[in-house]
Amino acid sequence: PVVGGIDAGYDWNFYFNGIRGTYGVLSTYDALAHNGDFYPGPNARFFRFLENHDEPRIAKLFAGTPDRILPLTGFLLTTTGVPMVYHGQEVGFGNVSGDERRAPVSWETPENGRFGRYYQRLIHARRQFAAFGTQELVTLNTTNSVYAYVRPYEDANAVVAINFFGTPRTITLDPSQAVRMSHDGPVPYYDIFADTMAATTGAFTATIPPYETVVYITSEDPGFTVPDLPPLPFGAVYVGAEAETGRVPDAFRLEPAYPNPFARTTTIRYALPEPGPVRLEVYDVLGRRVATLVDQRQPAGTHAVRFDAAGLPSGTYLYRLQAGGRIATRTLVLVR
Repeated sequence: PVVGGIDAGYDWNFYFNGIRGTYGVLSTYDALAHNGDFYPGPNARFFRFLENHDEPRIAKLFAGTPDRILPLTGFLLTTTGVPMVYHGQEVGFGNVSGDERRAPVSWETPENGRFGRYYQRLIHARRQFAAFGTQELVTLNTTNSVYAYVRPYEDANAVVAINFFGTPRTITLDPSQAVRMSHDGPVPYYDIFADTMAATTGAFTATIPPYETVVYITSEDPGFTVPDLPPLPFGAVYVGAEAETGRVPDAFRLEPAYPNPFARTTTIRYALPEPGPVRLEVYDVLGRRVATLVDQRQPAGTHAVRFDAAGLPSGTYLYRLQAGGRIATRTLVLVR
């Protein structure tokens, strides 16, 4: 008889040592991805799920820098095992003064549009590509704050790179020995979120935006699409630039940062009427570049980037957007 099913139903190790452990320790994440070198039978899977109400606990844990949640989500939704996130059962239990962890979920968050779009595209990628349903994972990189791996599947391998740091990271990846192709010659790597493709026989260089997950599929046209965001429950609405999904801006725009003035972090939003190379940089008043926030090809649409000014002195700064032969500049004021 064929034996199958779910091998484990409670992943304390993933939650306590990975998510609640020291943030950004890639060797720990890699050990968790390989499940301690234990795998259930070929017809079984193990859960990668968070305990009931761990979602608000995680949100509270990373409240100071909420974007840190994004790479952890990228890891959960692209690694081995079955991701399961749920919220119910214990609602109201233990909801006493000072303990809001078991209160009903609040969908009214300042970043729900941006985060919702990010989660949605990862979920649709996992659902569409069979590579994420296997138990195989080949590690490519655990340095420079980027965790990268291959999920092998013939002619539709998934190559994942996750940036756990607050600035862009450029790394060299060589998946050629891990991917499985039915033909010889250059391997196509299609960035399904940026909608770009390049083919190579060996290594290639990739720049991963802050706290982002990049997914390449080894197909010239994987046909990846993401629908509009679904309605939120309880009458909540999406907020932020990413809420207007499916709408292509009619003009190139660089929006005022918010908040501004700011004490450490602020969010910069911009609109692209067409896809193409994009560069977003921050300069001090002497013209010295202090940060490169974006340097990659991006699709048409609205975009939001968080700027963390840790280590910079108080003062006036300029942020400069260049795309499609156009340039726009605005002013930031950092107040300590």
